[in-house]
Amino acid sequence: MKPLSQSPSLVLCATFSLAASIAYAQPFRLYRQVPSGKGEAKRLVLTYDQLFSGSSPTTPVDDTNGFAIPADAAEPVEAFEGTLTLRDPEGSGNFTLHSDIFHIVRPGDSDWKHLPAFSYRFIQSETYLIPEKQGLIITGSGSWNYILGTGRVWQEIEDHGYMRASLPFALVQRNQNCVHNGEMSFLFSNKKSPNISNVYYQITEETCYPMKFDLWGSDSASYIRGALNDS
Repeated sequence: MKPLSQSPSLVLCATFSLAASIAYAQPFRLYRQVPSGKGEAKRLVLTYDQLFSGSSPTTPVDDTNGFAIPADAAEPVEAFEGTLTLRDPEGSGNFTLHSDIFHIVRPGDSDWKHLPAFSYRFIQSETYLIPEKQGLIITGSGSWNYILGTGRVWQEIEDHGYMRASLPFALVQRNQNCVHNGEMSFLFSNKKSPNISNVYYQITEETCYPMKFDLWGSDSASYIRGALNDS
């Protein structure tokens, strides 16, 4: 049994109980919640130093502590709009297999043990980080496709002027309906250099009976600012 799989992150604005549910989320005004704290949260996981150093924990982090908005979070003063790209998702990450009834994951390295290529555009509305592409995204990978969910953006004093973003995503097995749920988190700024930290990601929950695993790690990233024509 995987303890991390028992408590979904509070950051989710839409759940992955059904893979298609994200594409049909209700209007964001129904969920409008603006952080009203001073940003004095005391963070123990995915800190500023950890995200910028790219160091990965030896095991996945607690969902709530790592990805949820803390009680004293402050409203962000900058907005994300542009393309988020992971530079080497196919060559990074840690993988622990818990169940593989059909023996899909072979010994040694393979696409099953890494994220597929990731380069997608997002726009921020108030504190909500919204992916341009919603619903199932065909990646071209022989193993995985994506579903990207709506995340949140806020500010913490210990992040030294950077905004903190957190978003849900899912890996969907190619040609199957097995969904593996995860989260990403990173820091960004439109004024500072570098304008983005490393991105930490983890998969710790699934709706898939035959295959269960943990996948987590950090990857260097780029943030290319640019207006979305259909924003």
